[in-house]
Amino acid sequence: FRLFSKTLVVYHNPNLKDTYSKESSIEKVKITFADREVFFESGVIKPPFSFKIRDRKAERIDIYLT
Repeated sequence: FRLFSKTLVVYHNPNLKDTYSKESSIEKVKITFADREVFFESGVIKPPFSFKIRDRKAERIDIYLT
């Protein structure tokens, strides 16, 4: 889907687990900006990157589920 009508958000769920159950969780998040990629080893995106997402600076967010 597109976040804020701009940022592409892609969920990677190779095991096709129910994302609303406790069986799946976020393993890592990759945020792609024009000049670099940033990785988080959890589902928590901390400042200043969370602010950059809200300011529509992120091109893509990849969320990898376990």
